[in-house]
Amino acid sequence: KNFDVSAFGFDKEILTWIKDWKNGFEDLDLLYLAAAASLAIKDSGIQYDLEQNNIGLVTTHENPGLEDFFNSSIETAFDFLKKNKTANKRSFLNHMFEKCDRLGYDSQSFMYLFFLAKILSVHGFSLFVNNACASGLYAIETAAQLIKTNRCKAVIVSGIDRQQMPYKYLWQKSLNLYADDGVIKPFSKDRNGFVMGEGGGGLVLEERSDAEKRGAYIYAEYVGGGFNLEGGRVTLPTVERDYYVKSIQEALQRSNQKAHD
Repeated sequence: KNFDVSAFGFDKEILTWIKDWKNGFEDLDLLYLAAAASLAIKDSGIQYDLEQNNIGLVTTHENPGLEDFFNSSIETAFDFLKKNKTANKRSFLNHMFEKCDRLGYDSQSFMYLFFLAKILSVHGFSLFVNNACASGLYAIETAAQLIKTNRCKAVIVSGIDRQQMPYKYLWQKSLNLYADDGVIKPFSKDRNGFVMGEGGGGLVLEERSDAEKRGAYIYAEYVGGGFNLEGGRVTLPTVERDYYVKSIQEALQRSNQKAHD
């Protein structure tokens, strides 16, 4: 609530340029991603040359700009039909394409990488990860691999979720996934579903020695992860198989850890 992008100190000219490109539309998905990344950068104390650097960027969002595109399309359609009750299909489609083409193009994930890199002034390896609920884990693993292979000195990871339209709530409610009482309580015997929220998170990953040399506060050390695709259902995990066990075993193996430790 009361999100104000001016509080993050971004270059106003860049933000204005992006808004002009988007025909005056303020893309909150993009601004949330940038804000989460900015908070992480400031918290880490990392500094870099804005023109020449090898800072990587890995970002994630389930469907960036898509809900805004849907909203715009619906509003544009209703507005046109209200004003042109006798319009034919061709004129209607022409109007829709004219009004929604830029917003539709910008909902492609690579455009978010482009805009984020411009806002944050990073020039290293960049990747947009979209792997459903596991996206954050895959993003962190990707960032770690970029550092381990010396592709990047540091990597900024940014991810957000911002649910606006009712179709997801209604669909998940029809599948009995959404908590009827609006309360998420995973460890209760009375649990009855999950609850979607809104927010974002950012991390800066780098070599531990570099962080220690700079005197940065270190929240955690990422030593390795394990991943396994079960190929079960879209909405339900396959809990009777050993996919989870294999993932944990792989994480232990890749990080040179023993289970009893």
